[in-house]
Amino acid sequence: MSTESKNHVQPETAGTDRRRAPRYDCEGRAEVARIPSIGTRKGKLGNLSEAGCFIETDNPFSAGTYVEVTLQLETVSLRMAGSVKNIRKTGMGIAFHCLSDRAVRLLQDLVHELKRSSKPTEWHP
Repeated sequence: MSTESKNHVQPETAGTDRRRAPRYDCEGRAEVARIPSIGTRKGKLGNLSEAGCFIETDNPFSAGTYVEVTLQLETVSLRMAGSVKNIRKTGMGIAFHCLSDRAVRLLQDLVHELKRSSKPTEWHP
């Protein structure tokens, strides 16, 4: 895909973890809006990394969809652009794009706290 080459993401290979950073279990609310805005999905944040997240939802967007993600955690709210990289029965995996300096710092701080309190989330093909 052209979006993958723009973001230097390796092509999908069955059975391998393509994540750019380890994800950690995390709780919070999530809202995902399609870009251009043609719909919104609400869900629960399942895990988080500096590069992406998994959002549990009954009605995920298709892989390749560009989205705006709003995450509401206990101590912070973040809004970021991204794209749906994969879908599962339980939700969608999202890779973040074009993060602001503030978003990068907040994600780094959040992931640092999550890293101290848990182990990385296992990847399942």
